[in-house]
Amino acid sequence: MKIVLTGGGTGGHFYPLIAVAEAMRVQSNQDHLDILDLYYYSDVPYDEDSLRAERIKFISIPSGKLGLSYSIFQKLKSVLTVIRGISVAVWKLYVLYPDAVLSKGGYASVPTSIAAWILGIPLYIHESDAAAGRSTIFLSRFAKNVFVSYKSATDSFPFEKVIHTGQPIRGALLHPESEGANELLDLDPSVPVLWVVGGSQGAQKINNLILGMMPDLLQHFQIIHQTGTGNYDQVIKESNSILHNFSLKSRYHPLAYMDELMIRRIAGVADLAITRAGSALFEFAAWNIPTVVVPFAVSNADHSKKNAYSYASHGACTVVEESNLTPEIVRTELIRIISDSGVIASMKQGAESFATRLAAKEIAYRVMQSGYEHTPILESPELPLSVLIERQLATSEQTRDENSKQSGSTKE
Repeated sequence: MKIVLTGGGTGGHFYPLIAVAEAMRVQSNQDHLDILDLYYYSDVPYDEDSLRAERIKFISIPSGKLGLSYSIFQKLKSVLTVIRGISVAVWKLYVLYPDAVLSKGGYASVPTSIAAWILGIPLYIHESDAAAGRSTIFLSRFAKNVFVSYKSATDSFPFEKVIHTGQPIRGALLHPESEGANELLDLDPSVPVLWVVGGSQGAQKINNLILGMMPDLLQHFQIIHQTGTGNYDQVIKESNSILHNFSLKSRYHPLAYMDELMIRRIAGVADLAITRAGSALFEFAAWNIPTVVVPFAVSNADHSKKNAYSYASHGACTVVEESNLTPEIVRTELIRIISDSGVIASMKQGAESFATRLAAKEIAYRVMQSGYEHTPILESPELPLSVLIERQLATSEQTRDENSKQSGSTKE
């Protein structure tokens, strides 16, 4: 069986595909499938280590991004790149001819998704946001099914195609690991841990907020601060200046990047988090960590705010919009939550009601059904030799009886 995954541009488009790929490997083992070849079609590999770990082959497909703020020249150039990408994708898909294509949306998925439709290859799409993206809405007309993370996104797609699965999460991240986290980061188990996730995009405002509140926050929390790789040096410089000779300086732990093991360990000890309103919300939900969510002030179709308020409707978080992102408001919310065990329990319960831990498994199963139409599953692939012999003997005996009857009829 051959499956093509396509998407990219951000981690929110890439890592859910990795989660589904993991689930496909598990499903293929359960079904005793001899061969499962996975391919990633995009303009760049994004994370080569993850592709290598899941034995996914990268295939380069040109693609152009049609930004709303682009000039006419930039849009024309992007359109021409997309057309070239479709031509390349048609040829490379034709040569490979996979059983199905799973698109995660985003500009990088458009050429491969259209090429799949042209060639009649079953196309599946996943939409991560509460407000569906333009590319996903456009591609949905060619898709066999559209999987959505938020129930509110179902209205954007044909009723007969849409399936609410939730957001695929990598298997390891579903299991926080508290053991070793305190020692790794030199944490004090008696002091609450605040996890600040600025991320790679839009981190500057959250970073500036935390730096401005640092001495006050460290009176109440230990802070694990993911700054984003591009901001790390500047944050270190400013935090060293702010915390110079401060007695609780050791409670601050800035990180440029978190690998999978680090994420699992922090998730195992974090009491509270501040994050943006992206795909990470589903991870915090799976970990049952109360959160303060800061959506982007401006986003495509206002999806960031819609994600945040959809999560808040479950009681899992407090939303602080950028227009209200002041030290006083954020401090009040953080102290209110951490000081009230009832609030914490309620937010954890809300997170649990929002969590979708089986999303990757469900998507993998449905996409692979297209492959099983060409590669049937053996119902009993490991029957004992004695059973196979008995079946063969019974078949032979039945054949002899039928031949004997036919011979008798002929003589008569």
